[in-house]
Amino acid sequence: MVISIYKKINLIWIAWGCIPRVPLKTKLQLFIKPLESTRYTEITYIFYFIKSNLLDLSLCLDVSSPYILAYILSKKNRVIKTDIFPDERRFITESDNLKFEIQDALALKYKDNVFSFVYSISAIEHIYKGLHKSVNEMVRVTKPGGHIYISFPVSAKYQEEWLDNKIYSDQYVNNNKTFFQYRLDNILLESFLNKLDNVSVIEKKIYWEKKNGNYNKMISKLRNTCGISAIDYLKNALINLYYGFSLLKSSPENFKKAKDYGNLSIILKKIK
Repeated sequence: MVISIYKKINLIWIAWGCIPRVPLKTKLQLFIKPLESTRYTEITYIFYFIKSNLLDLSLCLDVSSPYILAYILSKKNRVIKTDIFPDERRFITESDNLKFEIQDALALKYKDNVFSFVYSISAIEHIYKGLHKSVNEMVRVTKPGGHIYISFPVSAKYQEEWLDNKIYSDQYVNNNKTFFQYRLDNILLESFLNKLDNVSVIEKKIYWEKKNGNYNKMISKLRNTCGISAIDYLKNALINLYYGFSLLKSSPENFKKAKDYGNLSIILKKIK
């Protein structure tokens, strides 16, 4: 799928259309920063995949994804938005179609075969040694014939990113370093997919950064703060907007074109 500029602009309009439904304190934030940089690709991808393939969305489960997709899907479908962090509730105004629940991606408190569509956008890479288990949990709660969408970073060379400070409260810490995320290489990605149970891979697309190292430059800019929250928020909104349109290639490519950062989107279908 080509992620065109038109599709990204259209997604901004769709996100802005959700402003009346979000909590009061979130309305201005959503207007200023409708999406973060890589979300322009990830959410555009799954939005148009759903539109083209007419997936069953009768009951959707969101596993720690950016909240905006839950609003988009819940306009016509039932969505349960989950996160391990209770503070994420502040972004959600519940309705008949949209509910928020605290859930651990490694141990979802749902019975087997419940949801028609389960998705997790750029979340599982932050779970230390939890990639395989978290996806198998999503598969478990999906109905036979239902679909699972996951996205996470990949790279020409396997990377583990560790930080000096925590970004999320439940992150794994070792030797005073906090685990941030994985970037899988081709070998580890194929090993990961081969270990998944009871699913077939419907689609696998990688959108690589246009210029090697640009993702790392963007992250460095986002983390460089002046200490004044309003100014930092506006600065980061502009950075996300700029890189949302300039960071990643519009067309997917395989690992022969691999760079330091790529954004992977995978569609799985539960077999039985």
